[in-house]
Amino acid sequence: MKVKIFAEASFTEQMKTEVALWREENLKAVRYKSYDDTKIHAVYALNPNARGSVVFVHGFTEFIEKFLEPLYYFYEEGYSVFMYDLRGHGRSGRKIEDGEKVYVGSFDEYVEDLWYFIDHIVAEKEPDLPRFLFGHSMGGCISALFLERYPEVFKAAILTSPMLKVNFGNTPELAAAAMAAFSKIIGRETHPIPGASSFSANPDFENACCTSEVRYSWVLDLQKKHRAYQTVAATFGWIRAAIEATAEVEEGAANAAMPILLLQAGNDTLVDNSAQDKFAQMAPNVTLVRIPEAKHEIYRSSESTLETYYKTIFDFLAAQC
Repeated sequence: MKVKIFAEASFTEQMKTEVALWREENLKAVRYKSYDDTKIHAVYALNPNARGSVVFVHGFTEFIEKFLEPLYYFYEEGYSVFMYDLRGHGRSGRKIEDGEKVYVGSFDEYVEDLWYFIDHIVAEKEPDLPRFLFGHSMGGCISALFLERYPEVFKAAILTSPMLKVNFGNTPELAAAAMAAFSKIIGRETHPIPGASSFSANPDFENACCTSEVRYSWVLDLQKKHRAYQTVAATFGWIRAAIEATAEVEEGAANAAMPILLLQAGNDTLVDNSAQDKFAQMAPNVTLVRIPEAKHEIYRSSESTLETYYKTIFDFLAAQC
């Protein structure tokens, strides 16, 4: 691994200088209509000496700017990078007026958006390079569905803290599924689930799903400045769609035959790690690496954890090139 991970003490300054300059010189933005005319905001950076193209799919309530640090590292390591805001997130189109809530009718919409992005953006910009998929959290679920349905598109994939089963805490999954199904019957699928939070500008690092406070603060500052980044909670429709999607991933795991690196956070409270263990056993070619000290957002960990995280990823990719 040639890229050097930003230390906690210098992170903010390096984001404002190195990454800001890289962004200005290399990261191109594009806005287009997806398969059903939903407007999608996307970015890409073409590395002139690229060994491959990496397509990023972010998680629930996330957005492109939250991933600028990872995008920069992958580019510096020798890859072209492509990413878009999922529908209902960031600067992409939404089906409901309340920008703080996430609604989707089915994860099929996410999968088809990914296919459209590859076919109309990635293939146009980098038609000949090997392609790799990077999916985090909900993006890991979307990625797994895509890999199972279209196994020929990507040479290999990285799933980091993938949402292969939602952690509902003390609520049984059957109860959550029943509530979500009933909401559809009574026409309340776009309503927020009980206990859904609203965006707060007040810091709460102790309850955050990452372990780097400076990285946490950086993203919170972005959210304070941009209303489009203040998406924070689920609707009944999203819950129903997520349960259906994770069930499909488990059923079709054997179809994801390409090399897959699955990075698991030891202190994850947002997704059920047992589903990741099961997927690793059922899919033909999965390497599961557990990072015991990490919370859900491994990519927002402290420097020592990130050294392990990125070395594992880049060693894996190098072996596929």
